[in-house]
Amino acid sequence: MADNKERSILRKSLGWIIDSPDKLSSLMFVLSCVVSILLGFFIFVSCLGRYLFNRPVPGIYEISGYAMYAMAFLSIPYLTKYDKHVVVDAVVDLLPAAVQRILKVFNYLLCLVMGGVLFYYGSKMTVDLIRSGLVLFDTLEPPKYIFMLFVPLCFLPFLVIAFKKLIGSLRLWGAVKPRGNH
Repeated sequence: MADNKERSILRKSLGWIIDSPDKLSSLMFVLSCVVSILLGFFIFVSCLGRYLFNRPVPGIYEISGYAMYAMAFLSIPYLTKYDKHVVVDAVVDLLPAAVQRILKVFNYLLCLVMGGVLFYYGSKMTVDLIRSGLVLFDTLEPPKYIFMLFVPLCFLPFLVIAFKKLIGSLRLWGAVKPRGNH
């Protein structure tokens, strides 16, 4: 009885750590949507400037590239959390349920490996760029590390979410009894 109470206390005290990547992924997705709206506004203003005054907004090409880069990386954890990423499951749906469960576990293992590699090398490259002081373009001259920083910052919650989904898949896999063994 005391063991269950200790687990409950531990679960409550560590719950915010477990839940924070989910909340962070939702916040990142909202930020991605805001970036998308701002991008549309800047492109609209630039088009008006070009056609009405023959003066587009300087740097709009670079801003558009940065915004699309940011939107893609900010959306990754959220899309992983809700399984809204691009999948081609026409063949997988034809497979037996046991094989589908194995493929799901393999998918999350692959996500962990890929996310870990991207987090590590993104962090390493960000630190190198901070030390070098390189800038991206001559027109706006933002430090290059600001944009490289999106990689580790977005893949850290992705890793935690993928790990939680892997654990959930393994639990589900263990809870399902094979057919024929009654």
